[in-house]
Amino acid sequence: MEIEAKFTVLDIQTFKQLAEVDELAGLRLGKVRVKLVHDCYLDTAQRAFLHAGYTCRLRTVGEVRIVTLKSFATATGALHQRQELEVQLTAATPGSAGQHVDLWPGSEATSFARELSGDQPLGLLFELRQERHVRLATRLGGDQAVAEVSIDLVRFGDDATVPAYELEVELLPGGRVADLEPVITELIERWAVLPESTSKFERGLALCCPELISALAENRTQTRSSE
Repeated sequence: MEIEAKFTVLDIQTFKQLAEVDELAGLRLGKVRVKLVHDCYLDTAQRAFLHAGYTCRLRTVGEVRIVTLKSFATATGALHQRQELEVQLTAATPGSAGQHVDLWPGSEATSFARELSGDQPLGLLFELRQERHVRLATRLGGDQAVAEVSIDLVRFGDDATVPAYELEVELLPGGRVADLEPVITELIERWAVLPESTSKFERGLALCCPELISALAENRTQTRSSE
């Protein structure tokens, strides 16, 4: 289960300040690590993942490639919770393996992807690129990281001239939802960031594949009806 808080950062000045602040709501922030991330969102020709309520993301950071399956987020304001399964592609895996589930290493994620896709090949929905400024957050006086703070410059699709500024605070195994609550409050009240109830997938889909928004909305309606 992935639990995180998402925000829209309104300007580059706030973006830079958040990358440098030492403390946030009683959490000590570590040194910034910059990651250049390339995300490709994939699906079958019949949009099997989308209709099942999942996204399939192939993320490349340097030489590391990870496929992640995520359920559509249940959001309460800035707070998102969703199921998540991952499998890392090995160095020996062919470069095109992201589009062929049968080439992924054996894992729970692989088995679930086969079930959803029916072993059909995957094609590209859209892609996004991020410059992520990542910081680990620890409780004051402690040494175990409880959350990962990512201040992101995001570019959707082929439009490299209009970035979005975003911030995510994701709980790590040592963290609790109670650690996020004061962070959410401080970010909104002190830093004037906006709670973001939609995911990057949803916004990317709206920008790059607007014809699929109705399928996404239909899935959300069915999900709410079954709850």
